[in-house]
Amino acid sequence: MAGLETTMSTYLHIQVPAQTAIPRGAVLVGRLIETFQAYAKARKAERKLRERAHDARRVRELANRLQSSDPGMASDLRCMLDRDC
Repeated sequence: MAGLETTMSTYLHIQVPAQTAIPRGAVLVGRLIETFQAYAKARKAERKLRERAHDARRVRELANRLQSSDPGMASDLRCMLDRDC
């Protein structure tokens, strides 16, 4: 078999699916969920702030009531509220 040349080649076909677009409905739902989560977080922070203010008012009222019977305790409570001790 002198004079015969053999060549080999291999072809590989890869099928790649076309890139699909993100459904607009999914984007809308995602944005709605993000908005709701941000709203819920803001409401929770606002509620916590109101509760802290209410608690501080109650402690200040207690300090005012204790002023005549236990001025040291009243002073400590006010100091704690003002955070200047």
